[in-house]
Amino acid sequence: MKKPIVSLSGLGSLGAAIAAATPCCFPLLASVGSTLGLGALGQHASWAGYISQVLGLLLVLGVYIGSKQHGKLEPVVLCVIGIVGLFTALNLLKFEWLLYTSLLALASGAIWHQIALRANRHCDCKEFTTNV
Repeated sequence: MKKPIVSLSGLGSLGAAIAAATPCCFPLLASVGSTLGLGALGQHASWAGYISQVLGLLLVLGVYIGSKQHGKLEPVVLCVIGIVGLFTALNLLKFEWLLYTSLLALASGAIWHQIALRANRHCDCKEFTTNV
């Protein structure tokens, strides 16, 4: 099987980190941005929610594609729960606790996925199976 040129799972993990950092660090980002003269970009702050949703979808897609390498579906399920919660928190219910819990689920699923990929890289599990 040919390796993909671009690893969507790594890109998705980066997207989850950025998506998690966007609402969590917004006061810090706002103060640093205004210090750098980026206060004019404040009119585009409403796009942050949409960008978080797109990056979350990219994460779920990357984890799903990458899960075929290690065969674990648990990180995918955790990321799907996180993205459903993210969409619900940003579009329907507007609960802050749901937003942060969903971002935590997305980040946890991405970390779990990366750990599973690294564990699978060091072990060829096919040679350890037994025919019982």
